[in-house]
Amino acid sequence: PAGHLYTYIPVYYLYLLTSNAEFIWKFCHFVFMSIIQYFSAKVAYSYWRDQPMRAQMICFMLLGNEEIREFNEYLFNDTFLAMYILICIYLVAVNRPFLAALFLTMSCSIKAGAMLMLPSFLGWV
Repeated sequence: PAGHLYTYIPVYYLYLLTSNAEFIWKFCHFVFMSIIQYFSAKVAYSYWRDQPMRAQMICFMLLGNEEIREFNEYLFNDTFLAMYILICIYLVAVNRPFLAALFLTMSCSIKAGAMLMLPSFLGWV
């Protein structure tokens, strides 16, 4: 239920330990955004196996999106939500239902909007 609080516990300790915590946390957000783009590319390439140009177009659209970079500077917890959902979708694509359920549960603990994935996930399982 309080997954958004648990994800920020390391940040709390980081602020206690150093005065450069905001810069370190922004770097961590860029790492999380890179993970999101990686799993988006994996899902796109698994969906369009025979047409890699379409998957590459999605990857380039994600890299060139200015709104994502602007959204990242606010340091919201939606980055974690998107990361967990995309990992869940990737695990569904490679037929790993238990790990996919774990990441779906983690995304639901951050925000209730992840519940919208439940019908499609339960239809697959």
